[in-house]
Amino acid sequence: MPRPRYQRPIVKKTTGSDSRWYIMPRIDVLTDRGIQRVRRRIQLGRCAEMTRRQAEQAARQLLDRINNSRQVIENQIRFGDFVKHYLRNYVLAPGALAASTAGK
Repeated sequence: MPRPRYQRPIVKKTTGSDSRWYIMPRIDVLTDRGIQRVRRRIQLGRCAEMTRRQAEQAARQLLDRINNSRQVIENQIRFGDFVKHYLRNYVLAPGALAASTAGK
């Protein structure tokens, strides 16, 4: 059983006139080489609409989902693999097409 993950990145504020709250956690991403952890910037909301404490609460709710995502990556499949599976099992399978369509 893998070691449980726990990350709590700092809630930061962007600069500029329309500043926003964001965090940068490490997220599991499915690549050609397998599952890799990548740092991603996740926007929490505009600073004009939420306080720092509200942004921290939104970050905690989001991180609960990210930290407990052991099963999410295991069930994902790449789109190309899905298309191959669909074509093999549903389109090109014997008897899948009517006789009028199979000859085309």
